Amino acid sequence: MGPGHRDRSEGACPPGHARKSAEAAAAIDEATVLAVHGLCHLLGHDHGGRGEARAMHRAERRALQAADTPDVPRPYGIDARRERRGRRVR
Repeated sequence: MGPGHRDRSEGACPPGHARKSAEAAAAIDEATVLAVHGLCHLLGHDHGGRGEARAMHRAERRALQAADTPDVPRPYGIDARRERRGRRVR
């Protein structure tokens, strides 16, 4: 092995690779979330009403957990409703 060669077992990687790897993982996670969301719609789920949104969110969480993908906030999820409620002026 020549000078400057690094053994991969050392855990060192060229500058910028760790950041690019994290960005790629985030993009894959986002694509997985969108694919799961679309599949839920194809299976007949919707998020128009509160009950429908909860059922769809549960289905998405189960699928994402099975895919070992982190769950992300959604504009129709329970957390989003709580946030919108907090912004209302009373």
